[in-house]
Amino acid sequence: RMQNGIVPQELSNKFPEMNVAMLALSGHEPMAILKHLADDEAFAGTVIWSSTTLWQSESYFWQTLSPYIAYYEDEWSWQKRLSTQIHIHMQKRLALLHEGFSFEALQERLSGRPYENFTNSRASRFREVHWTKTEDILKKKTRANEIYRDTFESAPFPSPEDIDLKYSRIEQLIRSLVEKGCRVVVVRLPSSGKVWELEEQYTPQERYWDRFADQTAAETFHFKDHPSLSGFTCSDNTHLDYADAVLFTRAFAELLWKDSDMADPQPRR
Repeated sequence: RMQNGIVPQELSNKFPEMNVAMLALSGHEPMAILKHLADDEAFAGTVIWSSTTLWQSESYFWQTLSPYIAYYEDEWSWQKRLSTQIHIHMQKRLALLHEGFSFEALQERLSGRPYENFTNSRASRFREVHWTKTEDILKKKTRANEIYRDTFESAPFPSPEDIDLKYSRIEQLIRSLVEKGCRVVVVRLPSSGKVWELEEQYTPQERYWDRFADQTAAETFHFKDHPSLSGFTCSDNTHLDYADAVLFTRAFAELLWKDSDMADPQPRR
């Protein structure tokens, strides 16, 4: 949801003095990144974390980004940064480097299956999704509903009291960041339709999210709590269309602005 729903350029437009970086990765919860930033003495910035009760509850998700952090620490270099920048520059200008010309895409066309090009990954790592360009939106919506239903039904979900231990581990990271002068913001991005119904059935906002919000040192924004954030419908019930992502980010940035004293430190990466 973060890679599809928060547009880095819109945050940069609202906060031009800040260096905005998209660290989210689809299907991963950033606990490992939170710890990395909390342990990094050089980092003094604002952390915006998109989360749900489901992600917060499972310890497995805490380590899914560890290999990426290890790569950043052990293998990333100025040479690889330069190579990446050159590759991105070429991708923007040469059609043959577009994913639509990949072997998989060509294979789909040759086999008679339609190739749907409705996602564009930007250099900022934002994923621009145009749901109106896909002819199979009903199938994607049904699939999303099935995934969420199967996930919730596969194992009993912990009670609000039992999940407090997980919250306390998260809060240690949040308070470490806050104590060194960082601003930490936790946002609940929109879902709709059957996905939202399932989320409310198994992890009702009042019993889970609100409980977390009451005890955390972070600022929290739930899309249902703010009129400017609540009027969006996800085409597949769980991800925003690009046009809505732009409007949502602008509204979210305005809320951040109003809650800020504009003295936030500037992120260094």
